[in-house]
Amino acid sequence: MNTTFILTGGAGRTVCAVPALEKYAKLNPNDDFKIIVHAWDMIFWSHPILQDKVFNSSQKGLFETIVKPNKIVMPEPYQVHEFFNERESLIEAFDTCINNTNDHSDLNKRNYLYLSQYERRSARQYIAEEKFKKKKRYCVMTQPYGSGVAILNNEPHDDTSRSIKPDHYEQIVNHLKEDCLILYGSKDNFKKNNDTTTVSFENTHPTLPYIRILMSLIAECDYFIGCDSVGQHIARAFGKKGLIIMGSTGDIPFSYPKDFTIYRKAIPKFFPWRLAEPDAMFAARSNDNMMEFSPQQKEEINKIIDKELRHII
Repeated sequence: MNTTFILTGGAGRTVCAVPALEKYAKLNPNDDFKIIVHAWDMIFWSHPILQDKVFNSSQKGLFETIVKPNKIVMPEPYQVHEFFNERESLIEAFDTCINNTNDHSDLNKRNYLYLSQYERRSARQYIAEEKFKKKKRYCVMTQPYGSGVAILNNEPHDDTSRSIKPDHYEQIVNHLKEDCLILYGSKDNFKKNNDTTTVSFENTHPTLPYIRILMSLIAECDYFIGCDSVGQHIARAFGKKGLIIMGSTGDIPFSYPKDFTIYRKAIPKFFPWRLAEPDAMFAARSNDNMMEFSPQQKEEINKIIDKELRHII
């Protein structure tokens, strides 16, 4: 019997499942497995092993063809003991679920997302033209807001305390704008109307979905600045240097302290999503001010960015 994996959750979780699925393919060559993804199947485009195994959950006929005949596996990394005890990353927890192992040493740590030549060259050309036009030295991709953001009192607000505060993001942009082309990697509806500094690209390509444009530009940028959202997972997959500003989620389970510079002001209470919802709600309240930084802390963040950019080129 073959296997069908069903992946749920957001784009970041989908990216984190890729190394474990690659490993499963190598360890199980006789399993003609399939993958059903809710909304994010395009993350697998161009992947030499997984692209042809992936189906969007909205596709008609999946039940009779790849669900009913197969063994169904729905990996849930948030319920892995080592993950919620903050000893495993999301990528490693997927490996535990999918490959039933605690040995993660053979997971692919780089280059597990793929782009077409067209996507690479288009992103490279776009960045080069914008740098030349604006006379900038660096290209910095920023993703200040995660999936928990909504508009409250006419500005972005993240009730999960994972996103960068709008005033702090504006301060970072003002600090960088002299030397940097600043790409804005969050949704356009969260961008300030008077923001003429950062460059949006959500609707810049007639055929490519937004996530593919984001992947391409992150792959070709010089540096990444973000929070606990999909951008950091993409940046890590492409081996990019960056600064991740963390709030209510832990470094080991939700980010990559060995790959990025992590800045946080305090250790948060663990947020047990998909595991203990009442406890998750109270943890969110305990972590409510985790993304509120003092002027001194904001200056520390600026100095980290300056130091790291000097070593990029």
